[in-house]
Amino acid sequence: MIKLNAYGLIVMKEKRKILYIVEATLKTGAGKCAIELILRVQNSAEFTPVVITQLPNDINDFCSKIGIENYSANYARTCSLDMKGLGRLFFFLIRPFLNRFALKKIKKKLDLSQICLIHSNAISIDFGAFLHKKTHIPHIWHVRDFLIFEKKWHSIIWNLPLYAEKNSSKIITVSNSLKNYLIQQGCSKNSIIAIHDGVELLSNEKK
Repeated sequence: MIKLNAYGLIVMKEKRKILYIVEATLKTGAGKCAIELILRVQNSAEFTPVVITQLPNDINDFCSKIGIENYSANYARTCSLDMKGLGRLFFFLIRPFLNRFALKKIKKKLDLSQICLIHSNAISIDFGAFLHKKTHIPHIWHVRDFLIFEKKWHSIIWNLPLYAEKNSSKIITVSNSLKNYLIQQGCSKNSIIAIHDGVELLSNEKK
């Protein structure tokens, strides 16, 4: 960012960083939506994106190719995917340790004091909420689907909608139906914004 000082000289001011916690790949709609947001930030004059994935994937490769700072941290999930019983218990027991280890790993590579906003890309991960609690950096939680709420994925967090509200500065939903569902679960309507986002199909994906 360029500014003029009192003497009319050009001064380069470091861009503020927005941290994107992305649980997706470029093969999914959530991953493509995340990249659209990240590219908009990269092209802005005031902000620059930093991306953290759970495991190395094609989003890291894409970001590295175009010069976007990115890392993987093996952080925890809020759900046990399709597993029940012992699988769910396993995720429940290791979740606190995964987020702590992920934070320790990230701190070695990234100065969190430079981050002005955290954006979590899915309700199935809560590393952004964990960072929000530890650092008090504003946190936006993007809720995209009903899979956990419909119990197709099994939440390991009690009352996930209220947990999301408590541990974020604002919740973004991709539909009014999701917003209304969260309100029905006890979330305040003032804490939720519905933004109908999506991505255009690439020409070779169109039928």
